[in-house]
Amino acid sequence: MPKVTYLPGAMDPLQAAAIGPALANGGGGTHDGGMEQRLTTLETRLDTILPTLATKADIEGVRSDIKGWMLATVLTIIGTLVAVVVAMNTLWKPPSTLSATQAAPIIIQVPAYAQPTTGMQPAVQAKINH
Repeated sequence: MPKVTYLPGAMDPLQAAAIGPALANGGGGTHDGGMEQRLTTLETRLDTILPTLATKADIEGVRSDIKGWMLATVLTIIGTLVAVVVAMNTLWKPPSTLSATQAAPIIIQVPAYAQPTTGMQPAVQAKINH
């Protein structure tokens, strides 16, 4: 019969049966007197941390807050885009449409030059009449 070797630390099934069921199942061994203190420390840590963890209600509250902020952000972005499109459409119209909306120019008519009748010398009067 060939010799069977086991991994280091593994127990031969025949040795396990001779030692007893407690050691064969991984239990037993030397007693560690500090185990109770270590377990108490771990339980204390767990009792300290557990109340600070988020509950299902806390997560739902945060989820609804995030949904509200996302909706507000999306609506703000859409409103800004619409405002930009309207502004660009208003500012970049072709010149032909702008001239139709311009106000009519103001025309000032000056009356014709009136001929003086009195107080002029005859030479000046002759120049004006010609």
